[in-house]
Amino acid sequence: MKKTTNYQLNQWEKTDRILMDDFNADNAKLDAALYSKLGHLQKIKEINGPSTLSRTNPITVDLTDIDWDKWYLVAVVLPCDGSKWDTEYMYIDLQGIPYVGGTYSQLAHGRPSSRGIVFLPMGKKENPVRAICLPIADIAVSESDFRSLTSMRFIYGGGDGSATDCKKITLWGIPA
Repeated sequence: MKKTTNYQLNQWEKTDRILMDDFNADNAKLDAALYSKLGHLQKIKEINGPSTLSRTNPITVDLTDIDWDKWYLVAVVLPCDGSKWDTEYMYIDLQGIPYVGGTYSQLAHGRPSSRGIVFLPMGKKENPVRAICLPIADIAVSESDFRSLTSMRFIYGGGDGSATDCKKITLWGIPA
């Protein structure tokens, strides 16, 4: 039976006998190769927050226990239901870290709803802070590095409404 050049996966020909062991061996090789290149998503931590997010009740996420050298990607997710008012919004404050293209550290203006931010430390805390806020897809790049990013806040702004069911913030990561 022929084998592929790089991973020695089976390459059957019409006359070869196909065996379950061959399939299982190939799948094990593929699994190991993908894991070594991509890692897998891991839960870093969960934070209990107040169930209601309002202008006077933001949710702060402490990031001082994140070792940015260990993570290729870190995603912070806050699921919640938004207000019904069009004039209200939620944003993410990177606690004073300005980003290129803006003078504020505030991202993801938009209707209150579930929010998330994906940080891309790429396994190096000295890299500049790069982030993508979802669902609005604001992109932030800062001249500050990840050592400067010690906390962030989800803030409800505008009007007197609130976002509800914001009970748990989850941080997910892909190891470097």
